[in-house]
Amino acid sequence: MHIQFHVDLDPEISLKKAHSIVVAVEKKLLEAYPAADILIHPDPKGAAEAHGLAYFSSEKKKQD
Repeated sequence: MHIQFHVDLDPEISLKKAHSIVVAVEKKLLEAYPAADILIHPDPKGAAEAHGLAYFSSEKKKQD
């Protein structure tokens, strides 16, 4: 099983704190899904550039 998602975090927290949050979330997920391959993308809430589905949707609109 592959689990991948973005998590919006306060853009003012340190990299160390962001890492700690992501690791805690990963550990909780592994309790429920021990064989999972987990990829969590931390994003600065309200400050992340468009990416993923949002990026590709906006690019498609530009082409139309």
